[in-house]
Amino acid sequence: TRQVSTSIHAVEASQLVIVPNPIKVGETTYLVYQHSSLKSVVEIFNALGQRISIFESTQHTIPLANIPASGVYFIRIIDADGSIHQGKLIVN
Repeated sequence: TRQVSTSIHAVEASQLVIVPNPIKVGETTYLVYQHSSLKSVVEIFNALGQRISIFESTQHTIPLANIPASGVYFIRIIDADGSIHQGKLIVN
């Protein structure tokens, strides 16, 4: 667990399990994490920090497919209670 400071307060950022990782373009991977809320927001960022996708989920295991190109992607999941889960995905 990592401490992340924001301008408002500090929150705990927990690791996200991404399996399999790395994947090839067109393959599906799964985001696995523990959450306490009914709905979470999933954000995917490219290596330049640009958000390429955002969606809501109610699952503990989220299938992730259709990554547009090879590269490094950063995944952030924010629960309704403010918990943050982060991970890195490599697409070959």
